[in-house]
Amino acid sequence: MTMTVRRPRRLWVWLAAGAYALGLFAAGGVSARFTASSASGVSSFASAATFGAVGSFYGWGDNASAQLGSAASSPATSPTIVGSLTDWTELAVGSAHACGIRAGGNLYCWGQNASGQLGLGNSTNITATSAIGTAGSLVGSGYAHVAAGFNHTCAIKTSGSLWCWGGNSSGQLGLGNTSSTTAPQQVGTATNWSTVSAGQYHTCGTQADGSLWCWGDNGGGRLGVGDTAPYLTPAQVAGTTWRGVSAGYFSTCATQTNGTLWCWGDNSHAQLGGDYPNNHSSPMQVGTATNWSAVSSGQWHACALTTGGAVFCWGDNTSGQTGTAVSGSVTTPAQVGSSTAWTQLTSGASHVCARQSDQSVWCWGLNTSGQLGLGNTTSPVTTPTRISSFTAQLIGGGPNSNTTLSVS
Repeated sequence: MTMTVRRPRRLWVWLAAGAYALGLFAAGGVSARFTASSASGVSSFASAATFGAVGSFYGWGDNASAQLGSAASSPATSPTIVGSLTDWTELAVGSAHACGIRAGGNLYCWGQNASGQLGLGNSTNITATSAIGTAGSLVGSGYAHVAAGFNHTCAIKTSGSLWCWGGNSSGQLGLGNTSSTTAPQQVGTATNWSTVSAGQYHTCGTQADGSLWCWGDNGGGRLGVGDTAPYLTPAQVAGTTWRGVSAGYFSTCATQTNGTLWCWGDNSHAQLGGDYPNNHSSPMQVGTATNWSAVSSGQWHACALTTGGAVFCWGDNTSGQTGTAVSGSVTTPAQVGSSTAWTQLTSGASHVCARQSDQSVWCWGLNTSGQLGLGNTTSPVTTPTRISSFTAQLIGGGPNSNTTLSVS
């Protein structure tokens, strides 16, 4: 994979946490870009394919802080179009805020802003749909990718520079201190960042040379640098063949260019995909397979996509988030159904949504806020269930979210 920052018309999935992943978020989260068929790309709060189109903004699930872009505080149980703009290329959702990039590279944020996570230079919440796409929520221009964490946000500009803002109590902004900031601040001086994924209180990103860097809270070893001490600036994870990363709640997973999958950090719910329940402060390979193309970490679970179009999940399954219809934690990757038509996936806090090659969207897991988009709040849903008559070019969530967003 060529680790270069692509132009904004490329849809990324992260992703956090965290983005692949989060193309629409980093997700958590997560995030990264890739071509599912060739396994080239990245991951962070969601896994994704590379798209050249733009589209309308839809959302469903929790909306208590207007993270769906609507002033209404009630959740949306079915995909609901937000505004009239049709040139969104990427969306990212945190715990109670969201951000999006339009085709020209303009970045907008909305929702909860108590920690300055909207990057607007203040702590005023943005709660009205009318604010989306106007100067009221414009963070800046020239952005290519964005990832939303619990109460912080990070984004990569087309120049390859990395910028973060919002809550910083654990150093998750990578600025060398623990002071929160309400406006974007550049992380170091590097201009070769390729992906970024925001977790709860930690952040990870890859650079064009294949190096992987993490910073912030390091409880359980979630930074992957061999210890549990917090890092206020980016610390390098061993190796230079990293392709994509997905920062979860207390853990992190990443793929390498050889198709292997690695996880580290807290393992109390089997979210590392092996050696349960032991934590790992350095990357631990998940199984022996070499056909992983993307990974998306949730709160206590993770899911990954293979080059053959299969989805596997593992970790906590109390809300059905592994999609395997079994009880108890799933300690190693288990295939979700038998389909091999999956092209993109994104993990929320305790739910998962995934897209198939026909652009149909399927979700499973916790649904108390309507985050599965099925028109109800019946929960849990333990196997993939299709959102009727809805198709999407890109979907995204995040390890801190009970909301799902989509470019359709």
